[in-house]
Amino acid sequence: MTKMFIGYDSERTGRANGGSNFARALFFAAAMGFGSLAAAADAFPVRPVTFVVPYAPGGPNDIIARLSGDELSKGWKQPVLIENRAGGGGLVGALYVSQRPPDGHTFFISTNVLTFPIFNKDSTFRPKEDVTPITILVGGPHLLVGAANGRSLADLVAIARTSPGKLNVGVISMTVPHLDTAYLFQRVVKSDVAMIPYNSATQALQALVAGQIDMFLTSIQNAKPQVLAGRLRGLAVASGRRTSDLPEVATFQEQGYAYEAGFWLGIYGPRGLPANLANRLSADFATIFEIPAIRDRIAGLGMNLILSGADEMKRRMEEEERRDLDAAKLVNLN
Repeated sequence: MTKMFIGYDSERTGRANGGSNFARALFFAAAMGFGSLAAAADAFPVRPVTFVVPYAPGGPNDIIARLSGDELSKGWKQPVLIENRAGGGGLVGALYVSQRPPDGHTFFISTNVLTFPIFNKDSTFRPKEDVTPITILVGGPHLLVGAANGRSLADLVAIARTSPGKLNVGVISMTVPHLDTAYLFQRVVKSDVAMIPYNSATQALQALVAGQIDMFLTSIQNAKPQVLAGRLRGLAVASGRRTSDLPEVATFQEQGYAYEAGFWLGIYGPRGLPANLANRLSADFATIFEIPAIRDRIAGLGMNLILSGADEMKRRMEEEERRDLDAAKLVNLN
């Protein structure tokens, strides 16, 4: 199975909207006073904090950063400055933070940075050495959508197997969802489909509605409006259980395919960030994510809380790296 994330399924996490025992422990550790986990970290922060978003304003990373930044600044009694440093698929912002002092006053939000070298082979960025994983904040499963023509996943798989190359599947070139799509069809479903590149999910969804492609793997929040409007059909959700956003859509597992995949957004600090400061940041994020308004906004974005902590974050990053390197070979990125 691929990308098995805590937080996709609230029944498996024991929280109303996802999360983990680690996050719960951090929350109670911080409850006696905002973020007071370790004596060495008590003085933090001593000046304004910079929260780097390595993408343009308006996307999920940016929204989560601004939501949490506002509440962190209240607890820390220091400004939290949101700084968008877009470029290189997140690489520019990651490089910037990697060069900051490891004092907790600069961190960034991103997907799995271990995938960056797959798409940026000439970069000097060494993710395992240059940044410090702190915690995964939120995530959500992928959804495979098809045209609203009544064909099910089983119907499409049958066509793909009997007529190799006949079906067209949209992909966003040079992205992790591109790798996820390749892995799904070539390693899990074991069928031959043509992958049609697009520059954005919006373009791919428009092509699907227009009948130019047959399927597209994307986030639930991207596809949900078209599915609810009846212009597209949800074929399968890539999580362990059905999602409350589209409860009528069966999982891949229910349809005979051991496949879970999706996205997550986590926090990283500079190289050499001390463990006590990483734990302090994890605790403070866990505290603010208990605020009902923030939890409701995250749920409205089609995401679940995860709050994994550093150890679980590293484990998932490495597991995904192995899978994504395999998938990169399938699309000739190695």
